[in-house]
Amino acid sequence: MPIFAILFLISSYTGGWDIAMNTSDYEGNWFQEVIKGIKESEYEIRWQERFSEYQSPNRFQNLRFSYYRDGFRACPRESQCQWVVDVRLEGYGWFGNFTEYQGDMLRVDGRKAVVTGNGVDIEFENREDGMREDFRVFEKEGRGYLVLEFRVKSVGISMIVDDNEISFVRNVHGGASVLRYGDMKVTDKNGKILRGIFNQIDSCRFAIIVDDRDAEYPILIDPVSTTPNWQAQSDQEYAIFGYSVSSAGDVNGD
Repeated sequence: MPIFAILFLISSYTGGWDIAMNTSDYEGNWFQEVIKGIKESEYEIRWQERFSEYQSPNRFQNLRFSYYRDGFRACPRESQCQWVVDVRLEGYGWFGNFTEYQGDMLRVDGRKAVVTGNGVDIEFENREDGMREDFRVFEKEGRGYLVLEFRVKSVGISMIVDDNEISFVRNVHGGASVLRYGDMKVTDKNGKILRGIFNQIDSCRFAIIVDDRDAEYPILIDPVSTTPNWQAQSDQEYAIFGYSVSSAGDVNGD
C-alpha cells in the first residue's frame, strides 16, 4: 500500500490530519531506513544451493562473487558469464620459510565472510565500492619481506600486473579491462602504513610483497576488486602508489 494511503487511513481513524501531518518526519526516516535495508541486503553473501557455494551480487560494480576457503571467483553479474577470474591464496611466508595456505570453513554474516587459516585469516566484505578481501597475518616467522603468493585461473581473460594493481583483460580484439584488483592498503598493529606492491611471478601467478621491517604484527593487507571505472584516489592517506621492487623471482625459497 502506498505511504500516502497509509497516512490517510491513520488520519481517518484519529479524526483529522494532525497526527498524519506530525508523522512526516517519521515517514521520511522510516522510508530511508527501508531503502537502506533493501540496498544493503542486495550485497549479502548467501548460500546458493544450485552451485553449492556462497555467492553475492554487486549491483554497483555489476559483478558476481563466489567465496571459498582460500579466495574468490568473479564474473559478470548476468547469469551467462562471458569471462571468469578465480584468485586463490596458495601460500605465504618469508625467505626460507614459506607455508602452504590452508583455510578453515567459511563463516558468513550478512555482507561479510571470514576464513580462519594457518597463520592468515581472510575476511571478505561485499560493498558498493567493491569486494574487499582482507588478509590478516598474525606473526612474523622468517627473514626478509612478507610475501603472499596467489594462483589465478581464468576463462577468456589475461592478467596484467603492475606495482599498484592487477588488471584482468578480455582475450578479444581490442579487449578492455573488466576487473581491477588493487587500491591496496597495508597497515600494522598500530595503524602504521607499510609499503606493499603487486608483482607478477608468471602468467597465472602473482605475489603481494610487503616491507614488514620494523612492523608490529598482526599486519592487515586490504586489496579490493572493482570494475575498471572505479578509480583509486592517489591522494588517499593509505593508497599505495609509486613503490617498486625487482622481479619477484623465487619468492618461496624453493
